[in-house]
Amino acid sequence: MDRFDIYQQIAERTNGDIYIGVVGPVRTGKSTFIKRFMDLLVIPNITDTFERDRAIDELPQSASGKTIMTTEPKFIPNEAANITIDGNIKLKVRLVDCVGYLVEGAL
Repeated sequence: MDRFDIYQQIAERTNGDIYIGVVGPVRTGKSTFIKRFMDLLVIPNITDTFERDRAIDELPQSASGKTIMTTEPKFIPNEAANITIDGNIKLKVRLVDCVGYLVEGAL
């Protein structure tokens, strides 16, 4: 059976550029998802200390209750972060935090 390596496939098909758009209504956890994704996968794999610190500073804030923290689309981090996964797969990762809704007939 062939071994399938999802990260390697993505890196080859996208030339290493990964953009993940997180779109949805207000108060649904978009910023929380991005923060957790960055904390678990991206930040630990950034080797450059200054780039890592900048990515941490650019993480979205999240709040409980009715506070709306995201008022316009945001790129996190501001510039794509260079990471290495599984020791040899190099990727540039950037997430987009945006409020949006499905519009019937738009597709």
